[in-house]
Amino acid sequence: LEREETSAPDLTALVTPEFEKSANHVSSAFYPPELLEALTLRFEAPDSRNRWDRPLFTLVGLEEPLPLADIKAALFENRAPPPHQSTQSQPLASGSFLHQLDQVTSQVLTGLMEAQKNAIPGDLLKLPGTTEHLRFTQPLTMAELSRLRRQFISYTKMHPNNENLSQLANMFLQYLSQSLL
Repeated sequence: LEREETSAPDLTALVTPEFEKSANHVSSAFYPPELLEALTLRFEAPDSRNRWDRPLFTLVGLEEPLPLADIKAALFENRAPPPHQSTQSQPLASGSFLHQLDQVTSQVLTGLMEAQKNAIPGDLLKLPGTTEHLRFTQPLTMAELSRLRRQFISYTKMHPNNENLSQLANMFLQYLSQSLL
């Protein structure tokens, strides 16, 4: 190989007015100018004070050398940031967890609908599958109870715990008693 073939190409020679015109023509063929303008207005410059913008390396021009040592240190030598809720994997729940959750909450609601038919305010209701009692304050409709059940199920799905399968009914009963205050 000759010396000229191994040298890096002159990048300034590549950027010509004709190249810029053709780049604008190609980009405008795919995106309308209004969309490009809107995207340009939404650009937010990186800020090193923001956690998601770190590490931040600012390059002023092509004539300055890249901070390769700093980039290598950021990639391979720094510790990873501590995980938080959005980056952690959801805990694995057993395959039957949602089915059991659905059945237990359904049984509790059915028992509650039956028990409140003969109850008077102030009674302690014993519901199926629970070891605790629910204080009956007022008659509740199935719509109200179904809404509370859906809330409990959606919360429990996000925080599954296979160790408490036997306590699901009591947990739902506690949730009901707290929600009905």
